[in-house]
Amino acid sequence: MLTSNISIAMISEEEKNKLVRYVEFMGRRVDDLYTSITNEMDSSFRDILKCEYSNSIRLTRTLVRKAEYYGVPITTSILVRNLRVVDFYEDSDGSTGFRLEDDFDNTYILCSDHERDCCESHYLDISGFEKEDFFDVHFDFDIVDLSRSIERVEGSGIRLLPNDDHPIFVPGYSSNNGYYSDNLSLCFFSYELGALGDIDITECQPKHYE
Repeated sequence: MLTSNISIAMISEEEKNKLVRYVEFMGRRVDDLYTSITNEMDSSFRDILKCEYSNSIRLTRTLVRKAEYYGVPITTSILVRNLRVVDFYEDSDGSTGFRLEDDFDNTYILCSDHERDCCESHYLDISGFEKEDFFDVHFDFDIVDLSRSIERVEGSGIRLLPNDDHPIFVPGYSSNNGYYSDNLSLCFFSYELGALGDIDITECQPKHYE
């Protein structure tokens, strides 16, 4: 908390307002590029626009992180659009989630993350899903505030919010003897674009102590 207060004091109101305007501008830029790429038929121009789209998302996230550091609230939603689940994701650390793709061949990961200490386990349980469950289902994710793109279900899990279908419940799982941390995060990132957001979902898992 002390660090946050010091950070806020380091930036003037004029600079805060400028930062908000930059983020809003980049939001319009990302939307305009998405539309342009979708409508462009020439493959060479389309490739140029896709490169600019990726660069704009990276710059937007840099501005958003700066706003977070200085405690500047950003109310604008900036979306990566029309993502579809193409596979499931699991890494060696026990993180689980979904592998998604957009219309421009960018790959994204939406996954739970828990820094494991010893024998405890905390994750989103995707074992009950098949890829067919996500046929013709599309998602938008907000790279300003990921919490706008999902619903937390306290003590249970999260709901994904498709553009064109009913919410999809993803249960949380926990196993802990009560000694170790039960912290759980939801992370959204892209191999091409970097980190795009994360939120705390510790409350979105059953409390299971052994």
